[in-house]
Amino acid sequence: MKTKTFVLAWLFVWVPTYMWAQVGGNKINRNYNSYNSDSKIPAPYKVFYTDSSIVIQVDILENAIADYYLVTLGITQRGKTVAETYDSLNKTCHKLATSLKQKGFGSDKIKFDFVNQYKILELKELNSSTYKEEHTGFEANQTATIRIEKIEDLQDILLVASQAGIYDLVKVDYMLNDLNAHKQKLMAEAISALETKKNFYIKTANMKLEPHGSIYSENYVAIQPAAQYHEFRSASSSEVDSYGESRYKVITEPRPLSFYYETDSQTKYDKVLNPQIFTPSLQLVYTLQVKYNLAK
Repeated sequence: MKTKTFVLAWLFVWVPTYMWAQVGGNKINRNYNSYNSDSKIPAPYKVFYTDSSIVIQVDILENAIADYYLVTLGITQRGKTVAETYDSLNKTCHKLATSLKQKGFGSDKIKFDFVNQYKILELKELNSSTYKEEHTGFEANQTATIRIEKIEDLQDILLVASQAGIYDLVKVDYMLNDLNAHKQKLMAEAISALETKKNFYIKTANMKLEPHGSIYSENYVAIQPAAQYHEFRSASSSEVDSYGESRYKVITEPRPLSFYYETDSQTKYDKVLNPQIFTPSLQLVYTLQVKYNLAK
């Protein structure tokens, strides 16, 4: 059976010339080797069909505002013995829980989870040329997960944690009360978009299809905002040309990484729900492929 392809691509570009001086910013310093590296213009969408059938795909995106958030903190304590380590760990957790309760976050809003423990090994000098590992103590790790209703409460959580000697913010998960309801909404939008696209293909390619198709594949994914941050360095520096000689010692200033939030391009989706959003949010993506047989 012979397989054919045709490409449908539309590109509308309208950028006023006076905007070019503004759009660069520090984004142009971004590390494009990162996992989320994107292209400036989406690739044309290819439609594959055979002499007897065609598969039509629709992609629906929803920018969903979180109903609540889960803040995960990392807690680490060390001691010379296991008992001493656990005692220190428990005191730190108790101090955190007590302080959070005073802020309105009761025991139903915070959960502790033990992660691991291991021995601490340090190198000790035996002589001028020999070092040996020695067991000097133990380290234990635990996480604390706190539920907050407003993202503005995160700063209070971090302040309370720092007062308890906890400085490791592991992650912030954006959560929805009813993920299935959002999926059902995306599925309904996919059916509508599928009918529109099918009718367009029939008219454009002058083809006739059987009225009912069969589901070829589907996929549903929720993308956390943490996956949408990109890194760059905003500092520039001078260079010293030593003409091949290493006679100069250069003392550099720290160049910490900076990050910015950028969602997936909305132009590649057939329908976007809640497109005008200005805060980090969950991106829910539903993809549906339906196979139609060509009418004989």
